[in-house]
Amino acid sequence: MRWIGEEYQSEEFSPRTRQWFHRVIVSSMPTIMAAATIILLSFALGACKKTSPDGGQRVARFLKCLDQGKSAPPDQRATLVSDCVSREQLFARANCNAAWKTSQTAPPDERWRVIAKSCGAQYCSDLKAPKPELCRHLLGPGPQSVTPRQWMHFHSAILSLDAGGHLSKEHQSKALGALAGVLLIRVPAPVPPRK
Repeated sequence: MRWIGEEYQSEEFSPRTRQWFHRVIVSSMPTIMAAATIILLSFALGACKKTSPDGGQRVARFLKCLDQGKSAPPDQRATLVSDCVSREQLFARANCNAAWKTSQTAPPDERWRVIAKSCGAQYCSDLKAPKPELCRHLLGPGPQSVTPRQWMHFHSAILSLDAGGHLSKEHQSKALGALAGVLLIRVPAPVPPRK
């Protein structure tokens, strides 16, 4: 069995070359190994950065917040949901949570746009194909209206990405129902064109 650097112990290398090898390579081996470990860990953490194991816990806290405010009158339900999203940090990316809070200052028929633009900017590039229809619209001139189906698909993809498999179907369904309820309260149904 040969050891690292053993081939440099032969007579064909000068003592000076052997010293250099020992000083630079062998004595630096712990540093080299530490650097390699750091590089490997940074790649591993970079791959995991987009999902969060506590995504399921955030959804559970959000649902608990909603449950505590369930006696809120229907006209305050949208405010309650937005407050719970921002307070409990439902989404892993802070700008998306902040958009839910700031949307309260926008006119009711524009609130969904504030949320969609901010959350879309944070998430659409990271969502798997096929991307939600709302993401495709946000890349262009932007949609004039949004359907509940588009809204649900958009937020379902975001919650799934954030939770990384740590979200129960029941919690996801309840959270999406609350988020869609806000859409229905805030956005009037599109008026069909006259014939």
